[in-house]
Amino acid sequence: MVRFAVLVLAMCCLFQQAFAAPGSYRFGKVMTIHIDGPAESTPKEDKRFFDCRDFHVTERDVAYAIRHARPVTERYFLDELVGVGCFVGATVSFANGDRVDVLLEPSGRISARPQDGRDAGRHSYYECRACARSEWWGRARPAASAPRR
Repeated sequence: MVRFAVLVLAMCCLFQQAFAAPGSYRFGKVMTIHIDGPAESTPKEDKRFFDCRDFHVTERDVAYAIRHARPVTERYFLDELVGVGCFVGATVSFANGDRVDVLLEPSGRISARPQDGRDAGRHSYYECRACARSEWWGRARPAASAPRR
C-alpha cells in the first residue's frame, strides 16, 4: 500500500511538471531600471483600440509589473494572452548582478531575456494579472471588448 501511494505521488509530480511553465528566469530584488525609450508599436497596433502614444511607464511601473509577474508557457503567451501591439523595453539589473532585457505591454504581457548568466539569451514569458486588473501604468486601461470610436 505504501509503494502504491509513493508511485501515485511520483506520477502526480511528473504530471504537474509536464504541464508547468518552462524554467523561467526568476526575478529577484531589483536594483536599477533603465527604460529604453518611449513606447514602440508593432504592425498589430490598432489605434481605434489602443494608441501606443498613451502608454507611458516609469521605473516604478516596471518594478510593479516585475513584482507581480508569473511565468507562463510560450504557447500560452503567444496564443492566449491578448496583445495590443505596443510595448516598452527596459533593462533591469538585479541584486545578483544579472541584467535582463524586459518588454512590457499594457495588457500585462511581459517577456524577458537575460543578458548574462546561465540563462543568457533565453526568452522567458510572464503574465501580470495584477497589471491586467488595474491601472498599473497610470493611464486608462485598454478595453478587451470593442474598439474605441
